Amino acid sequence: MTELRVAGTWPGPDWYRDPSGRHAMRYWDGSTWTDAVADGREVTSDPQDPERLAELWERDGDLRGRWPWGVALVCIGVFVVAELLIVLSARGMRWAGEGGLVPIAVGATILYGALLVAAFVAHRQYGDGRSIVDTFGLRFRWSDIAWGFLLSVVARIAAVIVLIPLVIIDPDLIGSNVPGDDVPLDVGLLLTLTITAGVAAPLVEEIFFRGLLQRALETRLHVWLAVGVASALFGFAHINLDLGRGNVGLVLVTGIGGVVFGIAARQHRRLGVAIAAHALYNAIPVALVWAVR
Repeated sequence: MTELRVAGTWPGPDWYRDPSGRHAMRYWDGSTWTDAVADGREVTSDPQDPERLAELWERDGDLRGRWPWGVALVCIGVFVVAELLIVLSARGMRWAGEGGLVPIAVGATILYGALLVAAFVAHRQYGDGRSIVDTFGLRFRWSDIAWGFLLSVVARIAAVIVLIPLVIIDPDLIGSNVPGDDVPLDVGLLLTLTITAGVAAPLVEEIFFRGLLQRALETRLHVWLAVGVASALFGFAHINLDLGRGNVGLVLVTGIGGVVFGIAARQHRRLGVAIAAHALYNAIPVALVWAVR
């Protein structure tokens, strides 16, 4: 077979989804598609033109995990249960007089714990023995920072455009999940917010919503509809019970950000750019909270 040179977009040697669609998996040796193919645990041989396979992958391929449709339904169920548990715990802590750091830490633990468990189980069940890095496309490049910054700006501009009609209709429809003046901003709370919004949220939420849910939806829905559904659930994941109708603006803004991140994941066929964009998008409100402390 001839050696392929494909703009530096290929990962290391491993089993990946067969670009030709003839088999479940095909082995990539680091520079060339090989004859080795697998359906389940049985490895056989199926010669194919490597140039054609490269063309197929470049046109519509994605070396991340391609999850069954049922995984999307399980993900939605896990998300709903986690949100209900967060609501119940928040009401219990409010009744007990807890505020500030504790509800945020408990809510983040419940949500991100559930999302990570769902992702890990899917990886173990359908990852075909690959590393979790390859399954979810968790490969980063220095250029991801530049792309992430650009896309975070695009997401902010889109959010402003979406909020303009709400300002005209009713300013009370615009809310924020950043702690208000009634919450004491001690160092513990600020550090928790920084870690949650700047590190945990971009990594865990992108793995779940873009790497797992969106990819599973793409097996049954048109790609843009899959992006829309995953982004809508991503928006609902940020609902704050204390905001009331202010959640309308919060869900819309967060959902728009999810669309931008979803497109990034789809176009780059990995999560590095989406994670960088998400982290930089969250950096602005976190920096503002620190500034007004």
